[in-house]
Amino acid sequence: MPQPFFPNAVVLAWAFYLALVSVTLVATYTDLRFLLIPKWLTLPSLAVGVLLNVVLGSLITDVPRGRFLFGGEGGFLGALDGLVLALSGCVTGFGLFLVMFVLGTCRGGDVKLFAAVGAWVGPLLVVYLLLGTIVAVVLLAVVRLAWNLATHGFGSTYKDYTLRGAAGRRPGKRADEPKTTRRRLTAFSPAVALSAALVLLWIFSPDLHLRARTQTTTQTAQR
Repeated sequence: MPQPFFPNAVVLAWAFYLALVSVTLVATYTDLRFLLIPKWLTLPSLAVGVLLNVVLGSLITDVPRGRFLFGGEGGFLGALDGLVLALSGCVTGFGLFLVMFVLGTCRGGDVKLFAAVGAWVGPLLVVYLLLGTIVAVVLLAVVRLAWNLATHGFGSTYKDYTLRGAAGRRPGKRADEPKTTRRRLTAFSPAVALSAALVLLWIFSPDLHLRARTQTTTQTAQR
């Protein structure tokens, strides 16, 4: 990031990081357990992300945070910057996953989850998280396929992970819909959680006091 996300506020940085990762972990649990990411999780998370950025923008005055439209350092203009940060992040996250939803590679809950994540971190970091999510999806899919090949053999794995061979229906589907399972699809929520945990840990590491800030970042923050 061009500026620190949580300048001189290590406790706040850790609270923000752990709260957001917890949201993605709860989404992963509900997705893998019940095959859905509920609105009671994604919509309040989105609202909290917007509220947090507005409050942070208004309170942080020692360095500029955001500088989207107004360039304010704290106060009312800082709050507006925080609002723009959150809303633009939400729209970016929603748009990125909407493309995959249209292509049929994810479900509506995944779209809402990533929109909520975008409201927390803004448009730049949500793109980084998407890249991390794509990498995590590939890695998790390879590991899962390798495990099933080793434990169940090729025939069973082929039936579970192909459209024609997939067995079972998701509850609530019509009888005339094709047989599919989430085994055939890649669950994005674990990849989002893994990306949030690792990518944000690295990006926020100076704010979390896990590594020193680079000289360029420090100079930029002091301007």
